[in-house]
Amino acid sequence: MDAHVPQVAPTKTEKQVIKMYGRIRNVVAIVILIGIPIPLSGCWDQREINQLAIINMLGVNKIPGQPTLELYYQSINPSGVAAKQGGGPSSPVYTYKVTGSSAHASFTYEVSDILPRQLFPDHYQAIIISETFARYGISRLLNSYELQSNRRANVELVVTDSPMNKVMNTYIPFEKIPGKSLTSIINIQSKTSARAVKNSRFKDLIEKVDSSKATVVNFIRLNANKSDNTTKNLEKIDAYQRSFVLNGGAVFLRDRMVGKISINDITWYSYLTENAESFLQHLTIDRFPMEVEVGKSKVKKKLIISDGIPIYTFQITSDLRLRSDNTAEEMRTDKVNRIESAFNAIAEKEAGDFIKRATEKGWDLLGIHDQIAYQRSKEWKTALDKDSELWKKTRFVIHVKAVMSTGGTLMRPYISDIKEE
Repeated sequence: MDAHVPQVAPTKTEKQVIKMYGRIRNVVAIVILIGIPIPLSGCWDQREINQLAIINMLGVNKIPGQPTLELYYQSINPSGVAAKQGGGPSSPVYTYKVTGSSAHASFTYEVSDILPRQLFPDHYQAIIISETFARYGISRLLNSYELQSNRRANVELVVTDSPMNKVMNTYIPFEKIPGKSLTSIINIQSKTSARAVKNSRFKDLIEKVDSSKATVVNFIRLNANKSDNTTKNLEKIDAYQRSFVLNGGAVFLRDRMVGKISINDITWYSYLTENAESFLQHLTIDRFPMEVEVGKSKVKKKLIISDGIPIYTFQITSDLRLRSDNTAEEMRTDKVNRIESAFNAIAEKEAGDFIKRATEKGWDLLGIHDQIAYQRSKEWKTALDKDSELWKKTRFVIHVKAVMSTGGTLMRPYISDIKEE
């Protein structure tokens, strides 16, 4: 058994030491408890949302014949966006306009003269520029924007021919914030219909400013000639009359708009550049109208030179699904083959006509000039030395092979026995 160890009472000095350590332990605990809320409370230099003017959309217009620019800052009103119990409607956004001839960056100080909150431009969703400014050249905007450390390069860039003051003072149903509404329309249409350019951001234009390759930027207009710049517009049931409408694409060479393409051209531009995720195409089979949905397509491109002439070949495979059928014929193999052949013919013609028109106007939408410049063979160098604009002589060969996958259970369309007069 262990021997009993007698308990020895601590001396007076030992008691003082123990008491001192206890006080130190208590002080440390209090300091820790006081320090815990500091990181939890956030940084003390953070600004409250009601102290900021959060800019959601920027509009830039140039006054014809003058170097003067008009800038429209559209600020979000949080109380107008949030749902309210009772009370009258409040504007979800407010637009402030400033005018001057200096660069974009200095306008942030000028707008602060009339804006009662601190400007917070880090959440731009869209920059809208007028066609007048786009055709004049937007280098001033590009340069000043690139110098900002807090810039957002992925912001949507669009051009409009509608009056800028009406565009920037229009409310959109469903999405009360116009900038969000505009970006949603572009995102949906680029994915489901190929009626909008998928890569129409500020960064996409910046990346091609020093290149000969043309850039396509989405073009919009207001659907109504008269804009309603009051919150009463939010209560109207006719949403179509107060909305942004896609209206083709603006073609830029470096920093300047040089032309415009149609909605139909955007579809085939997206198709050739493998950016068309889905779109509908009308066909006619034995004089009957039909509609197919074109799924994601795969594009293989090849550039060669023959007898001093560049030849650009596209091999495109597409998936088709039947969406509308007005024929009385059952879905058999020969009918499927005719549908596939009809789409192949239309796609090859439409895409070919589009790229031919663009080339004739001097728009290098596919970056062919740069691709030729990268070639290293002697034949390419000789041809390029003879003609610096060799890319304009390019011959395009487009081969489309569509494969239809039958969806649904309808094998024979329903036909009405009522004849149209």
